[in-house]
Amino acid sequence: MTDDVKEPINVRLGQDYKRALEELARDRNRTVSSVVREVLQDFVDAERRRAWEAEARRSARVLAEEAEDPDSPEAETLRTLEANLEEFAQEWVWEEED
Repeated sequence: MTDDVKEPINVRLGQDYKRALEELARDRNRTVSSVVREVLQDFVDAERRRAWEAEARRSARVLAEEAEDPDSPEAETLRTLEANLEEFAQEWVWEEED
């Protein structure tokens, strides 16, 4: 995610963390703000990804439960996919030479 306009944010750290952060930034020839920005962006991206994955798992569980009913639309969809996959697989079967 890229924002066109950067806005300031104030962060309070203990002196030990502040010194360590300054040292890490210096060792990497970067500014403290660029290191903090990268860490915060990575954190936000990871949290968004974690939320998306949790919702995907929840949705998959719901669909799997619904597919257990053989009369459900989900079960019908799975049967159709399985039949199409079987047909597709048969087209790609070849006999190996001895």
